[in-house]
Amino acid sequence: MAAFDMDEALDQFDAALVATPDDDEDFGDELVLVSEMDLATYEAFLAKRAATPYGKLMVRLRHLLVPTLIDAYRSARDDERERVLAVFARHRFVQIAIWALIIEDTWRLQKAFIPDKLRLARQVLQLAVLTDDLGLVEPGRILTGVWSGLDAAGIDPRQVFLEAADLASDRPLPHGPSARDVLREFEPFDYGNPTRQP
Repeated sequence: MAAFDMDEALDQFDAALVATPDDDEDFGDELVLVSEMDLATYEAFLAKRAATPYGKLMVRLRHLLVPTLIDAYRSARDDERERVLAVFARHRFVQIAIWALIIEDTWRLQKAFIPDKLRLARQVLQLAVLTDDLGLVEPGRILTGVWSGLDAAGIDPRQVFLEAADLASDRPLPHGPSARDVLREFEPFDYGNPTRQP
């Protein structure tokens, strides 16, 4: 997708996201039970959410991003990637929505069978590099979930994060170092160690 076409598409998504309330209140009782759901139950829950106006909008955004845009981003030259990131930087509501998709995929990763975990982890990290938020605490918690999901499956998280870092920008983020540095140097939060908590 050309940068101009992508800019226009993301303009439309930004406007639609502003005009469409999220559906969290409609699914509050189920959202608190997500951690207890198996993968099939979680996928059924997501399918039900996808029927709401907000859910339909998020499905359309996911179809734009995965795999079409992130595949194109992964195969692009560094200068082309920077143009893509510049377009995303102008669309704050899309960036916020991307984190909602990332959270869905992080839960899928935690619940998935081992063969799917690596694919989902790569997808999460590739979506994350499209945003400007990697230096913040909440994204750090989400990345910790990705790390722990890989580690529990016997997959080397450091290698997967380094692969994603190679695709990330080295421009400084608004909230800290570059996305490349965040991913290269990432250390998961240790919730049992007060010195390693966010």
